[in-house]
Amino acid sequence: MKTTLLMLSLWASMAVAFAQSQGFNTTLEASDYAFAPLDKSYVTSKILYDRVFHNADLQFFNTQTDTSSAQHFLQAYYELYLSNYNNSQVLTPQDIDDLIWTTQQYPAVQIGVLLAKFHRINYDVIEADSEGQYHLNNNYSYNDLYIEQDINVVSLLQSKIFTGVNFFQLPDWGIFSNRNVYPTSITIDFGDGLPIRTINPGVEPVSANYTTSGEKIINFTVNLNNGTQFTAKSKVFVIGGANPTPISSEFAKIAKTKQLQSPIFPYNDGISLVDSIRIQASIPFQGYNESSASKGAADVLTYYAAGRTTLQKPIVILDGFDPNDQNKGGYLYSQRLSYERNGIPAQLGNELRANSSLNGYDIVVVNFPNMLFKANSSIIVIYMTRFTALVFNNELSFSKEQELVELIMLKEMQE
Repeated sequence: MKTTLLMLSLWASMAVAFAQSQGFNTTLEASDYAFAPLDKSYVTSKILYDRVFHNADLQFFNTQTDTSSAQHFLQAYYELYLSNYNNSQVLTPQDIDDLIWTTQQYPAVQIGVLLAKFHRINYDVIEADSEGQYHLNNNYSYNDLYIEQDINVVSLLQSKIFTGVNFFQLPDWGIFSNRNVYPTSITIDFGDGLPIRTINPGVEPVSANYTTSGEKIINFTVNLNNGTQFTAKSKVFVIGGANPTPISSEFAKIAKTKQLQSPIFPYNDGISLVDSIRIQASIPFQGYNESSASKGAADVLTYYAAGRTTLQKPIVILDGFDPNDQNKGGYLYSQRLSYERNGIPAQLGNELRANSSLNGYDIVVVNFPNMLFKANSSIIVIYMTRFTALVFNNELSFSKEQELVELIMLKEMQE
């Protein structure tokens, strides 16, 4: 089977090679040229894997028998990111690299989970023209063209760790899914001779103690929210020596400038729904010593409590002084609500949301992308008006209410 697919890929790459000879700089540009005549609306996953060169070979990867690694996982993410037609809201590969090397209190090995749906081209039903572009054969329909495939990849996100006690955690940002499924828990056999451990997304890490060096195989059993599970394997190399001191502040500065957010809103972070909206003022305001009038704006991230998808018990967190908009909403939640309990990192936001079954708090983070204080003050009132309506299920015409609030606020600020 692999031989057949390899031959098809080799045959298919001829048109891409032709396109590259026409002056394209990347495989992505050449592929987009070659596939331009094909209707992409049938690529419902928005990921056409044939747009990139396959180093990770996800089309062949078997989660049950093949072993991933940090390099393989990151390469797989890189390829899916590039081949995604809608990656503007997705963490970039550089974001992921920065986050891996940034820890909250001390170095911890991150775990990544990739639950991807992508499409491949069935090269049996297309043909290339003299310009190196593909067209669907008249004997077939677009239902025959695209092959849908699901892939699961789980791995530690470091290739080497040290002997002794190591901590492992599954961060919210380490879960990537475009299939409406997510892990609720993972049981892990670290191969250290100790009992199997269970880890949950975004909560306290677990530890493993390696007394010998060498390559270790880690076995995962991932439990999904739809009641199914799958197994996966990852390898890591254990080297002798003490664990390093905490990551330098330079890496912390890198992470501080990144927006820690989910690939696509809304999404489920393992606790409940996370959604995002932008509120934009409709009436501009020109403040003192400002050269022009500007409209206030706010990005609102809502982390719903466990078991809910509507606001019931909200806690609102407002962005503070942040002139360069470095601390975005995802950062405020992931980092500013983090703390240490008995020497172990913990997350206050997650704890409040999962306080008790159906009785947790909704965490609402309001981030202002600019420091227009007076213009943004009207946004706060506007959002609180909407906020109250949502919580108490009031029916109102928000556009009229927003206009009224803005007019009142602007009048008061101008007096």
